[in-house]
Amino acid sequence: YYDVRIKEDKLILRSNNEEYKASKNVKEFIKKYFPEKYKAIPLLLWDGIRNGLVHTFSPKPFKYENNYIQFQFYVEDRNFPSHIEKVNDKILININVFELYRILENAIENYLDDLKKDENEALRDKFIKA
Repeated sequence: YYDVRIKEDKLILRSNNEEYKASKNVKEFIKKYFPEKYKAIPLLLWDGIRNGLVHTFSPKPFKYENNYIQFQFYVEDRNFPSHIEKVNDKILININVFELYRILENAIENYLDDLKKDENEALRDKFIKA
């Protein structure tokens, strides 16, 4: 288990004296394009799911105070929503993969629409830098 201390500047890349802060961009993306219940835990989602799956092929568990935070994915019923529950000293973030797929698909489509409408090209510049 990893101790939960996700910082805003966890991943900073420097290029041509410019900084690219991945965690800041992820937080902004989730807050803008994801449903409300995900907006409270953007960096936990990014670090636990994205970084866990990319780097260890498994969601990353965390320890927070006296509790453990763990991700669980399920495919039983495509209409049963993702939810959080506490079982003893574990906080389980249960994610319906069908729901997550729809959320990601909608987020990407909305982001693409915003990229196409980006008149001052600030979003496009951020996209290219990333």
